[in-house]
Amino acid sequence: MSTILRGVNTTIFLIGLGLWLCFLLSSPALAQSIDDELKPSSVLSEDYLLIVDINLGKERLANSVFIYTPPEATLIPLQQLCDLLKFPIEVDPIAMVAKGWFIREEYDFDLKVNEARVRIKGKTLDIPEGALIRADGFDLYVDINLLSQWLPLDFELDTSRLRMTLRSTEALPLEQQLAREARRKKTLLARQIKEIPIIPDNYQWIGSPIVDINMGQTIEQGNGKSQSSYSLQGSGDFLGLETRLSVNRESLDQASTKRLTFNKTSNHPDKDLVAGLKLLSVGDVYASSDPLIFNGGDGLGLDLQFGGINYNSDFGKTIVQGDGPPGWEVELYRNGALIEFQTVGSDGRYKFSDVSVEHGENIFDIRLFGPQGQERRHRQSTSVGMEMLSPGKSYGHINHVDLNNNVFGKQSGDIAQEKTYLQYQYGLVDWLAAGLTYAKHQGDDVIQDDKDIQSQEYYGLNLIGAFPNLAIELNSVSQTNGAQASALSGQTSIANTSVTFQHKEYGNDFFSDRNSGLIKDEDEFRFSGITTPFNSKPLFYIFGVKNSNSFSGTGGFG
Repeated sequence: MSTILRGVNTTIFLIGLGLWLCFLLSSPALAQSIDDELKPSSVLSEDYLLIVDINLGKERLANSVFIYTPPEATLIPLQQLCDLLKFPIEVDPIAMVAKGWFIREEYDFDLKVNEARVRIKGKTLDIPEGALIRADGFDLYVDINLLSQWLPLDFELDTSRLRMTLRSTEALPLEQQLAREARRKKTLLARQIKEIPIIPDNYQWIGSPIVDINMGQTIEQGNGKSQSSYSLQGSGDFLGLETRLSVNRESLDQASTKRLTFNKTSNHPDKDLVAGLKLLSVGDVYASSDPLIFNGGDGLGLDLQFGGINYNSDFGKTIVQGDGPPGWEVELYRNGALIEFQTVGSDGRYKFSDVSVEHGENIFDIRLFGPQGQERRHRQSTSVGMEMLSPGKSYGHINHVDLNNNVFGKQSGDIAQEKTYLQYQYGLVDWLAAGLTYAKHQGDDVIQDDKDIQSQEYYGLNLIGAFPNLAIELNSVSQTNGAQASALSGQTSIANTSVTFQHKEYGNDFFSDRNSGLIKDEDEFRFSGITTPFNSKPLFYIFGVKNSNSFSGTGGFG
């Protein structure tokens, strides 16, 4: 009998245990728990995987980001999102926590998934039951609906383009950074320049020259007289220097003009020739020019440049000059727009004086055209308001020219003249450089308007500043007689229009190449730019107003 009772009790116990297990397994919470334990990444399966681009507004932040789109929600990796938005939040997918801050340091963020709570901006919130937050061992994937409640973000998923766009309801530091970068690119006219490998220029002791020879014969109508002319232009390496030779003769009854120049530059921008020397030019060279003292010239002399390249030496205006066969046409283009035209002189030289230099990058193309269809091109560039000497860096310039002589002897001109120009600039801070100038104009005494215009010395101080969308230069010069002159120049840009202004003041007894004593003050405003009306071809324009004891104005389109 007892055996029968024990069997019945055992049967009842087993039946009760089975019912209890069925009850437990029927619990949704436990079923979900067991399902999570058996398949912890079920919603992170390949069935729901999408690989998308992430945009912040119109700015693309990342390519090929893994997100998951189960029917219940859209999950995005939290750590990757925070890294893209520059939020200092660290995610630990093993512990299922995330901690840090966003936008401002007082905006704290502390997520604890296992405790079903999150602390944001000092307030603790409960994570709703059934909210989807999953880990794959590398990151936490969070429902974007939750993130929209926690962070000032809206999410828009475009599955047709595989793109997720984020829009912020509060200004993000990343948005402010992108806006600053866009403003700098626009205001400073910065260009996206690909790095070009630097090819060292190794000067040979003797190199094969490149020679151009032109000969001509002209017969005058009526008297039958003929005139012969010739020109020779050659360049090549000699004694480890770049050598340029020019010989020109317009007619047999005129003397020939000859020029010989030796040049050398360092093989790399970060290397020197010797003792900081970056550029050497000796022989027949061009004299320096500046706003208040000298206006150029050429003759026998030397030109040396040391240290960092001085991009601001041609602030406001510059001189473009060079050699070419006599009689050839020369066109000067700035940033693609034709601005001046002339013919190479009988001495084989061309010179564009006081060429306007605008805010930003100025690329000058010099195009020479021969009578038989020959064509040559040269290019040089000058930047204004974009480059400054780095703090602690310096630039030096030594230029001395005897205007009455050249390598082959005396040039034309009865008045002996020599020009010496010394300049030193030093970078003070990122946006400011200061410079000192010494200049001397020495030669025969010549009286003009009761003033000795020769044998004068000048001492100058200049400050160059580069600010957002504004470049300013201040020049002050004192003469040996105590007279002073000053110039304030500025350049900026408004939309696609470059604006230049300059104000000069000369003391009563100040005179130089730039001012023979007749000008007391001078003002100039200039507007130039490019426009494309009605989607037509680009239209270049320039307008200027100049006041120099009188009023004048210029304008034009091209």
